[in-house]
Amino acid sequence: MSTPITQLPVAVLGAGPVGLAAAAKLIERGLPFFILEAGERVGANLLDYAHVRLFSPWQYNVDHSVVKLLEPTGWVSPNPTDLPLAGELVERAMQPFAELPQMREALHLRTKVVSVSREGFDKVKSAGRDQAPFVIRAIRDGKVVELRARAVIDSTGTWNTPNPVGASGLPAIGEREAASHIFYGIPDVLGTHRARYAGKKVLVVGAGHSAANGLLALAELAKQVPSTQLVWSVRTPVSTRVFGGGDADALPARGALGLSLRRLCDTGALEFNAGLRITELRQEGGKLLVEGVDRNGDAKHIDGVDEIICATGQRPDLSPTSELRVKLDSWLESTEALGPLIDPNEHSCGTVRPHGHRELAHPRVGPLHGWREELRPCAHVPDGNGLRTGSLGGGGDCRRHRGRRPGAARAARDGCLQQQWQRHGRRGKWRFVLWAPAPTATIEPVAVASAGGSCGTKPRGKPIGIPVAAAAKAGCCS
Repeated sequence: MSTPITQLPVAVLGAGPVGLAAAAKLIERGLPFFILEAGERVGANLLDYAHVRLFSPWQYNVDHSVVKLLEPTGWVSPNPTDLPLAGELVERAMQPFAELPQMREALHLRTKVVSVSREGFDKVKSAGRDQAPFVIRAIRDGKVVELRARAVIDSTGTWNTPNPVGASGLPAIGEREAASHIFYGIPDVLGTHRARYAGKKVLVVGAGHSAANGLLALAELAKQVPSTQLVWSVRTPVSTRVFGGGDADALPARGALGLSLRRLCDTGALEFNAGLRITELRQEGGKLLVEGVDRNGDAKHIDGVDEIICATGQRPDLSPTSELRVKLDSWLESTEALGPLIDPNEHSCGTVRPHGHRELAHPRVGPLHGWREELRPCAHVPDGNGLRTGSLGGGGDCRRHRGRRPGAARAARDGCLQQQWQRHGRRGKWRFVLWAPAPTATIEPVAVASAGGSCGTKPRGKPIGIPVAAAAKAGCCS
């Protein structure tokens, strides 16, 4: 006889920081669960940029429930104010948690989820759908497996589906053919990948913290190998977000990252291409010719490029949930209710108002006291620098991580009080508890040269959200 849906486990997809935090909440509440992780280890995506130092300290990077479960084993929490490398977070917190007895049987590594549906129901069929469990199909050791679940928490992230170099949401013409010259993400420029970039002309595409990390590492490499050339391309007329709040940023490491990039920009050590929309990559004599149009629509090219670092963000892979009834924002691909609240055309991290499980869930079709068809809170994932700053979650600039832990609480049918979250009133809202963010929403672009130039910004008013101590100090870009 089939197991009743209420007796089935909760499925957690992905064993990153959010997936493990969800597991900790489920353990605390005595709910059965399993975790499916495509990688060889927990935190597999973080290990891709293990060399990157996070700009959020330890105290904000490990969920309190994870800490509570680890402490009886003799685990000692790192200094709460220290800034870990991404790899250290995996080795010192996530891996020890994965080795707990409560996790060993629940954690399934090397298991890639390919689809989620309702058992016996395609997307069209409605009658009886509410009572049908979820069925998760996955590939494990080359074989297809299926598991049943009462609810699904999707914490798979978007790290493995990067945006292209091309500016129209499509790969640039010739981008696939030039794949051997392109690194998507944050390469270990001063370590593992040093030989790939030393003495080369390297183009960095993107305006976020991932791009900043790459540029600063390349600048250090250029000191060691002077023939290394740096070229930076951003699609907007000027990159302002990455400079952040400088000394006014309540996360000092994040502010320092922006200030360092400002100084690099000011020295003329890199060629800056503002407003360049790349349309085509052509291989000529073992090098790349990068073609595009500038902000005025005029043709522009960069020649002699050896390597490209693409740091243009990520998007979710929606194919695994194509048989579920989900309502997504048409351009952010977050939940429909969340989209307007986090739209980067209108908001930065500091202007996003409190939101909770209602904004993060999909239309109600299940019997579990409001449990939704499927949880996919947001559309973006880590920039590789901060966890509870909203950036992990984030190349993601405050979109991916928010809401996962309240989602786990919803699966357990009660509230989860986190250091990151506070219950807000009696309406199921959650308040994002953190420091004042960089005042990225208070900076307005100023026209600059489209190549070989510096960057310009001028302050404008106060941010709409959490106030900052002061406007960013003026530098090369003021």
